[in-house]
Amino acid sequence: MPQLLAFSTSSIQHLRGPHPPHPRSFTPQTMHLAIPTPLFRVLLALTLVAAVGACAPLQPQSIAPPRHQGLSADRASLTVNHVGSPTPDALADRRPYSTPTFPFLPGEDVSASVSVGNTSRGFIANALPVPPNPALHSMPKAYEREMTYGTRALIDTLQFAAEQVASQRDGALLYLGHIAQDGGGNIKWSVSHNNGRDADLSFYTTNPFGWTVQEPEFLHIGRDLVSREHFGFYRFDVPLNAKLLKALDDYQGSELQYVFVVNHLRRRLMAYLAEDGTDEAQMTRLNLLVRQPGGRTLPHNDHFHVRVYCDPDDLCKGCIDTGKTWDWVEERQSAVEQCAIPIADLALSGEDSDVRADAIRRLGLLDDETQHDLIAAALRDDEVAVRVAAVEALAMANKRAATYEIIAHDAVEEVPEVRCAIARTLGSIHRSYASEHLALMLHDDLSCPEFGQPETTVADATPPLALIVAQALENSESTATVPALIERLSDDRPVVRAVAAASLQKITNRRMRVGETAEALDWGS
Repeated sequence: MPQLLAFSTSSIQHLRGPHPPHPRSFTPQTMHLAIPTPLFRVLLALTLVAAVGACAPLQPQSIAPPRHQGLSADRASLTVNHVGSPTPDALADRRPYSTPTFPFLPGEDVSASVSVGNTSRGFIANALPVPPNPALHSMPKAYEREMTYGTRALIDTLQFAAEQVASQRDGALLYLGHIAQDGGGNIKWSVSHNNGRDADLSFYTTNPFGWTVQEPEFLHIGRDLVSREHFGFYRFDVPLNAKLLKALDDYQGSELQYVFVVNHLRRRLMAYLAEDGTDEAQMTRLNLLVRQPGGRTLPHNDHFHVRVYCDPDDLCKGCIDTGKTWDWVEERQSAVEQCAIPIADLALSGEDSDVRADAIRRLGLLDDETQHDLIAAALRDDEVAVRVAAVEALAMANKRAATYEIIAHDAVEEVPEVRCAIARTLGSIHRSYASEHLALMLHDDLSCPEFGQPETTVADATPPLALIVAQALENSESTATVPALIERLSDDRPVVRAVAAASLQKITNRRMRVGETAEALDWGS
């Protein structure tokens, strides 16, 4: 009997979820073997209710945590304690590389978070980590992958929604999956989440007693509303998840674009919201915002995927909305064109060449067709810094006409700094015509000064142009680049030989030897 009581009371402590003394004192595996069938769940529930009455005087702190699957209680507690959101200081210690820089202009807040580009091709300047919040935690896996960063608008939206739900249900805790990396950019787990405007949110769930209890992982929910994991222990909490949707829509500091979720859950949520007296205008919005994604995208039966539109300030800094613009959202393109006017004036008439260069870069980030001619004209500016900025801004468009303007300018450019910038930017344009011009540049004997030099894998204060080009060609898809790179395997400079060999290995999927010839490769045979 003592053993039975120990099992029952420890199980109750897990079942009750986030109630005193501590919501996550035991590992989620506690009940994995305890509920093999629905019938047994009912019997277990009756047993546990009886145990609660019999053991009411006992305090949970006096009961030793159980051991499961060979894990000690200490190790179990240690695992669960990783759930909390990281502090900014802790995350700073984990970031070995620098985050993207952004061309702020005079008068702008250089510490502001900025979402740049779109959700699949973008980055974040001054990304913000999810702060500690009793209503909102990052999942352990998201923390381990360092996917806990976003823009101010998104982070504030998530905090507001989670706090609203927690104020209506004691113990409600929203777990966050992926948001973005510090600095944003591509990730291997998704094609989006690049610029801090996407977030994956867990579902609110209950246990068989109806108590709110959260698992720090995503749970696949079937049409019966119970989890596919943990023998169906967790149940999708329709009222609480509906309150989350309303809170996300209620927040005034951002504008929702989508909330992706599988259709069978969407139908339950919409039905509840209608019955709960949600006003007509909000029902209209949520019926459009909440949807199952189409195409090859996963149906999202284990989490909500939330996306917000670009913040108005970020629109003027290069944030790009893609997809549907709803009728109630302010028109975006005209706002971008209005933002471009003072920036263009600064690019033309600014007294400081560095400020003019940053203004040119900003015009490139805006992706405003009306400013293309001004950017192209800056290729002929007297200031080297402005010409470098024009090359970079044209490359941001990633369009054939803009790329050919860069290539044409390389034929007349005499300053090494600008030519080296051309090599770097052409390497970011994954088109055969860009790669083929880079192959021609491999034969030029120039050195790239420190001016405007990006971080490279090789420490060299003044690297040769051949090194910059060989490195830029590593993602080339054109076979025309292979013979030129092979020639550099016999270069007098060891660093050039090494980088050329590395790029060839990526292009041909064949390990190259320094000094190897094109005949040995027999390319194209």
